[in-house]
Amino acid sequence: MKTIILRWNPSFSSYTMSDFLNTIKYGRMEGHAEINWSVWEHEKVEEGDRFYFLKLGPNGTGIVGVGTVMGKAYAGEDWTGKGRKTYYADFSFEMAINPDALPIITIPMLEGRIPDVDWRMGHSGEYLGEADALKLETLWEAYLDEHERLFTDKDDNLSRNNDYIYWDI
Repeated sequence: MKTIILRWNPSFSSYTMSDFLNTIKYGRMEGHAEINWSVWEHEKVEEGDRFYFLKLGPNGTGIVGVGTVMGKAYAGEDWTGKGRKTYYADFSFEMAINPDALPIITIPMLEGRIPDVDWRMGHSGEYLGEADALKLETLWEAYLDEHERLFTDKDDNLSRNNDYIYWDI
């Protein structure tokens, strides 16, 4: 299993913050949350790879989701409309977090723990080396442990129709 970073800046992406919140909301209602996403290193994409969804841009930047790759990459229409050759893969969230409502692993935290990765710039669909992937998974596990009670409370005390958290862990 490899680890891929999906970078997302809702300031210019065709996938808006509203779309992300709907992914959380409908994921809760339907029992699964899935997206397709453009990937740069498309030739490396394998079913079962781990992904981290990294929000960039203004406000609430950091890891807002994690999950698994559902299959190999495939060619598709360029989401920017510029006619570039673009590849996509399908992804299933295990967890998606509204960064305006709950704590996330922020970019400064990532930079402090995994300084060899440029967390603020780069293409979406970048694979991490094994050492950095292990550091990120360790950081993620510590984050889950630290906030488990908060996530459980939010999950238990809210209807399935909310946009705070999708959690299938």
